[in-house]
Amino acid sequence: MYIDFEKLPSTARVWIYQADRFWNASEEIELHQTLQKFTETWDTHQEPVKGSYLLKFNRFLVLASDDTFNAPSGCSIDKSVGLMRELGKKYQIDFFNRTNIIFRKGDQLEVAKMSELKGKISTGEISPQTAIFDNLIQTKKDLLQSWEKPAQDTWLKRYFK
Repeated sequence: MYIDFEKLPSTARVWIYQADRFWNASEEIELHQTLQKFTETWDTHQEPVKGSYLLKFNRFLVLASDDTFNAPSGCSIDKSVGLMRELGKKYQIDFFNRTNIIFRKGDQLEVAKMSELKGKISTGEISPQTAIFDNLIQTKKDLLQSWEKPAQDTWLKRYFK
């Protein structure tokens, strides 16, 4: 059962999928159509899930559910993961690569591979204040308030002296 993202409670659960490339305008239209259809029919044990989604910055796909209604269980979460795998295959996008970090550089989004982090920190390209997207957040409230945060407030803090 689709619900507008804005109408989800702040406690709604979110899953953030980060694409390994930017998607284009026609792909975004198709992603909207597919995600709309998926969230309209998403269920858990034959009971509807109040689900929604966001597409952000042509790079992030956020899937969400209102767990106070019918919380997704293992099978329904597996369905969403299966959808992400299908979308990845269709568009040749890897939504499961956790070795890329996305950060802001001015108004642009930049990507750093894990293997490049120390170098980018030592050159100052990534500083303690650099905005990093923390894809490990779990609620709509966190998405709206602390998804993007200074590197020093993430697991990257160990790289700063």
